[in-house]
Amino acid sequence: MTNVARELWKTARVAQRQTAIVERERSVSYGELHTAAAAVAAALTAAGVMPDEPVAILLERGADAAAAFFGVLASGAIAVVVHEALRPRQIEYVLEHAGAGTLISSADLLGRLARPLVFRDAVRIIDMHSLEAPAQVLEPVPRRRDDPAQIVYTSGSTGQPKGVALSHGNLRAALETVTAYLGLEPSDRIASLLPFGFVYGMSQLLCTVHVGATLVVERAPLPQDVARTVRAQRISVLAAVPPQWIGLLSTATFQEPLPALRVMTNAGGHLPVAVVRRLRRAQPEARLYLMYGLTEALRTTYLDPDE
Repeated sequence: MTNVARELWKTARVAQRQTAIVERERSVSYGELHTAAAAVAAALTAAGVMPDEPVAILLERGADAAAAFFGVLASGAIAVVVHEALRPRQIEYVLEHAGAGTLISSADLLGRLARPLVFRDAVRIIDMHSLEAPAQVLEPVPRRRDDPAQIVYTSGSTGQPKGVALSHGNLRAALETVTAYLGLEPSDRIASLLPFGFVYGMSQLLCTVHVGATLVVERAPLPQDVARTVRAQRISVLAAVPPQWIGLLSTATFQEPLPALRVMTNAGGHLPVAVVRRLRRAQPEARLYLMYGLTEALRTTYLDPDE
């Protein structure tokens, strides 16, 4: 029996005070992240949410979204992470298509939408910021490897977004594979540039928690801001998609040596040979991994940097 939420429970036991997530002016320890996730799981259980029931998460990428994700899994429910930049009609479509009767969000984020959300069926809304630490932290609900853990909505090549179901086995195999071939360690500071609603972005969170490293969240879209964060935060592992790499190469900061950077990874599209060569010239001490994998496989195939 397995449940991917156990990754957080396990790491919090041995590294309670270790910094799990850094975002803006806020740092969250593994102990704090664990408590917040347990509060989510307790709230869902108290609300009558059953195992294998889809629960949507609409929160800014960061500690709250991470706690909600692990809390949903710990309750035995299925996480549907909604990209916070979607328009109201797109959010409504995802929830209705997934059959999610519960939405974890915040009054602040919902208030910033272009209009209030409207659903055909009743949707229970849980305000992430109103939850309190549970009196007793329960262990994650046992799950089998084939039990669904997450529904990921891909952009798809045509028509409406497609919902792809990922099992606990999918997620566990991916995080174990990726952390192994990248050689991730507790001392790593891993950048988070991509939405948790995409498997590439979620992979940074899962791998970070698996090894007990630190995830540094950067939401700024401008390459120069990202480059400054990489230097200031001593990022050692940087994952990006081709347009982001091209943007970073346009900045003076990324053209200079970044001593802490040891791993760069690309997925989500083909990285042209010319860009690969420029990246290797700009950061010769960092190993560049070109990753591949459908949504269900989460980048478990890669090209060795030496090749």
